[in-house]
Amino acid sequence: MFIDPIVQEVRSAREKIAAECNYDFDKIMEREKEVYERYKNQFKIVSKEELERLRRRQATSGQG
Repeated sequence: MFIDPIVQEVRSAREKIAAECNYDFDKIMEREKEVYERYKNQFKIVSKEELERLRRRQATSGQG
């Protein structure tokens, strides 16, 4: 069975955050809001149409 190292890293990070918040969903969500506020200028919201254009462009350029 193939173990994807990126998936493993994400799962490990998720477990660490949950443990730090004592597995309390409200605390986890509060932390998420704090992180979002800190880094919100680095996020870009993309429409479905724009996402499809980006995917097609990536596929045609041989990067996908």
